[in-house]
Order: sequence, then structure tokens, then C-alpha cells
Amino acid sequence: MGLIASAQGLKTVEKARLAKGWARQASIWYGEAHVELPTLKRFLAGKVAVRQENFEAICKAVGVDWKQIVDWEKSGQNRVEDNFDIAQICLKEDCNEMPDVQVFYGREQELENLKQSILQNRSRVVTLCGQPGIGKTALAAKLAEEVKSDFEYFSWRSLNYAPPPTLSELLSNLIKFLSHNENIDLPNNVDDLIRKLLQIFGDRRVLLVLDGWENILRTQAVGVSQTDYEKYGILLKLIGERKHQSCILITTQEESKELSSLKYIPSVNSIRLLGLDLQASLKILNAKKLIFAPQQAEKLINDYKGNPLALNHICEHIQKVFAGNVSHYETKYTILFPLEFEAAINDNCECLSKLESDTLQSIAIESTPIEYEKIKLQIQNNFEVSNSDLQIALSSLFERSLIERYSQGSAMFYNLQPIIRKCVRKLYGLT
Repeated sequence: MGLIASAQGLKTVEKARLAKGWARQASIWYGEAHVELPTLKRFLAGKVAVRQENFEAICKAVGVDWKQIVDWEKSGQNRVEDNFDIAQICLKEDCNEMPDVQVFYGREQELENLKQSILQNRSRVVTLCGQPGIGKTALAAKLAEEVKSDFEYFSWRSLNYAPPPTLSELLSNLIKFLSHNENIDLPNNVDDLIRKLLQIFGDRRVLLVLDGWENILRTQAVGVSQTDYEKYGILLKLIGERKHQSCILITTQEESKELSSLKYIPSVNSIRLLGLDLQASLKILNAKKLIFAPQQAEKLINDYKGNPLALNHICEHIQKVFAGNVSHYETKYTILFPLEFEAAINDNCECLSKLESDTLQSIAIESTPIEYEKIKLQIQNNFEVSNSDLQIALSSLFERSLIERYSQGSAMFYNLQPIIRKCVRKLYGLT
């Protein structure tokens, strides 16, 4: 006999699945039920019958009573379809622009927290923010691979072009994909395209990744066709505020005002990525076959703050110039950075206001953390600055992942990571 789950039954199963923290097509689920993935997919589709023993096993694995899940009327009218077209219910993907991340170190806790945010908490907007090379894109790709089976559609879109796609271009292509590339009449107005996407987000469960959000912000800053780019922010705000069943995952070097304003909405999750921990960083050094003592490795990792891109670069340099021996490198020690890291920092600095630029330079000329009052004094040697203006400038530099902050007693200190300090000093010709 073949059974079909009712719509209400599938909702019950869905709640039970989320309570376990399982993805929609988790291997642990069909593994415990001793069925194949296509069988689980047929069960979840709720359209075609599956064998009773498989139906019972799937329900038992997730902890629900199968008798409460069955649609008895439909089950009596249908038979098991051994040749059911699985493509009808398989995840539909559009990920030609997604990077192939073959090596991934650390981030276990971040990955677990993000999976819980998307699968259990049903976050509508998730943001990964951090400096260049910190691993935002790699983490987003790893996360997407692990949660995409919970969605009907998955699309990865890169904004790392010069200029990035306008919102009209992106939405038109995305809506076509979500409509199975059928000949549909697309609105000409970007506001109507936004409304169309939000409607689809409500009807279908979509995972959308936008990689490189900072490029939208920088395009706005230099005034290139601003109108259409500014509406990216409106789209993000609406996705965060409106009720729907989809999720947008964003990677960015800097936060926008829209991202900041959404932070306090429960369905929005923003994470600032720091460097890899010691153990994960050591895996990079070992993979590059460096020769080092434990204290040498720790110093190297601390100097680059666990930045994966920077660590890979310095490891390759030590391998090429010093045959991989960190002891030889230490006698000729210098901070080095990848060209793409320098370019990203320079692009970031080009969008700074005069006060932000002066504030950044005041911090960069120091080799140790600098106190708030000293920054203000240095800037006031050139022009008068209020506390409110300086604090806004510092906030902006922090949101752009350029500076760090520390508190000591009642005093506040600001600093640059060594690799960023060297880039900034080179850019502004500071000694």
C-alpha cells in the first residue's frame, strides 16, 4: 500500500524536523529511516504515494506518529510511483558564480550557529561581515552547501564586478530562474520587480546569496547610476521586514545603514567574522609545509590575526624565499600582504570622508593602540572637530572593518591590525 502525507501532516513533520535541527533532506534523517534520498523527497512532496513501510520509517525517525500524518483520502486514490520524476521536487540551483571551496579550515562554531539561525530560527537575512580575506565567501559557500537542501531554490549571485549588476538586471535574471526561465512578462519598473520577488519569496522557499555587498555601497559612493543601486538597500530592508519563507545571505566588508537598521529584527542575523583560531591557522602553516617552532607559528599567526588570505600569502612567500623555514624568515622579518588585499583596502579608503580619512591616518601612524582624546587632539591641529562627528567617523571605520577598539578602564583605545596598518601607511605615504 502507498501512503501520502497531508498538508497538515507535513507541517507537523516540518516542526519535528526543525526541533531536531535537521536539514530538509538531511542524510541522518533518511539514514535512520533506512530509505533512499529520492524516497524522502517523494514523501516531502506530498503528491505521490510512497510505500507504507517507508512512510512509517520516515515518520518514526523524526519522532511523529505516522497515522497522524497520512492523507487517507489521497492515499486510497493513489499508488506508489516507482518511476516518479524526481526532478520535479529536487532542489533547483543557479550557482554558476559560486566559488569551488575545496579546502576549508575551522569555523565549526560559526557554521553551527549560522545553520541554527537559518534552519531553526528561520532568519530572513543573514550577513557575514569582515575585512578582506577573512573567509566570508568560503564560509558562505560552505554554509550554503549544508543548508540548501532545506530550500526549493538556491541562487548564488556575485556582486564582485566593476560595476556590479544593477538591481534591475539582478532581479530580472533571478525572477526568470525562479520562474523556470519561462516566457514571462517582467515589469519594467525596479519597484515592481522588487514586489514580484517578494511575492515569490512568500510562495516558495528560496536561498539567495549575494557575495560582495560592499561593491554596491562603493558604487553608490562614487555616484555611478546611483538610483538603481540605492534600491538594493530598499530590497534588503523589505526582505528583512516582510514575512516570507526565504532567506538572503550576504557577504560584505562593510555594513550599510540598511544592515545596521535591521540588526534588532529577530529574523535578521549579522555576524562579524574574526580571524581563524590558532588550531585552524596551524593547519594552513602545515599545509604549506613550513618548518617552525610552536612560538614562531604563534607569532606569525598573531601578526596576521588569523586572516586566511594573508596567512596563505606569507606562507607561500616563506616557502619560496626561505625554503619554508620560519627561522630564516625571522632574521629578515617584514609584514607582507597580497595584492588583492591591498586593492580591497585601497578601494575601501577611497570612499572615506575627509574626517574619516584623517581619523584613520591618526590611528595608522601609531604603532600601539591610541586613545580617543589623542585622536581628537591630532585632528584638531588641522581643523575643529566635535565629539559627535568624531564618534560617527570612528563608527564608520569600524563598520568598514578597518579599525579595532579596546576599552581600558574609562578610556577607549583604537588600533589597526599590522597588515592593515602597513596598507594604510603605504596608501597615504605615512612613515
